[in-house]
Amino acid sequence: MTINSFCKVNLSLRVRKNWRIARLHRIKSKITLVEDFYDTIKITEIPEKKIKLICNFPEILNENNSVVRAAMEFLKFHEISTGLEIKLIKRIPLGSGLGGGSSNAIATIECLTQMFQLNRSKPLLKIVCKAIGYDSYFFASGYKTAIVSGYGQRVKKAKVMEKIGRNDLILNRHISCSTRSVYERYDEIYDPSMLEEVNSLKQACISAYPEMQEVFKMYPEAQLSGTGSTMFIIPPPPPEVIPPTQEELDAAAQEEAEKKAASYF
Repeated sequence: MTINSFCKVNLSLRVRKNWRIARLHRIKSKITLVEDFYDTIKITEIPEKKIKLICNFPEILNENNSVVRAAMEFLKFHEISTGLEIKLIKRIPLGSGLGGGSSNAIATIECLTQMFQLNRSKPLLKIVCKAIGYDSYFFASGYKTAIVSGYGQRVKKAKVMEKIGRNDLILNRHISCSTRSVYERYDEIYDPSMLEEVNSLKQACISAYPEMQEVFKMYPEAQLSGTGSTMFIIPPPPPEVIPPTQEELDAAAQEEAEKKAASYF
């Protein structure tokens, strides 16, 4: 069984300062899927009672990988005793702010659900979201675009005019941004003016990863997705087409009729 695991972009992200130690940040974000940029997951059963992960990114080949953790939760929840071989083809960069790990986890659950011909389980998805991270709630919702609030667990379907594609992304593969590092820096340098940014974490990302400053200089119109390092440029809207009036349609029809009559004689 094979499934694609799509990435997301934060079209906007407002983050409240964390005033308490070891507490999560409250956010409000408009998130949309990028439907032409994804990882691919292929799962097959194997005789050995273990989960074997194969991935083109060797640095994430461990039991803490979100795919392995999601698969373990699935087998435990459904009381299934079997072995799995999971091939994860990564295209979404690590530390990119595109939610690759969270997307991989939810896609794994969806893939296994189809593979074992089971019904989609909301309680299982909730368990996985809590274990993996709050980005997971958006992917678990199944929405293409949503307003996400609270700590990320409140997801409300939304519409979007700014459809983002792979060609709108600026991938900074040489910069891997740690979510924790950016949020910690945000709390350290917080200023209320940051809430006026499209992404409240922009300055924290630059402060934690100074090399991002050069990228912003190269693309001043670009916005940051999540905690970075990916940036994106919203494509311009299509030109507005003004429909003809009935008077213009009648005049055009009359002109066409006169041309046909003239050619007949």
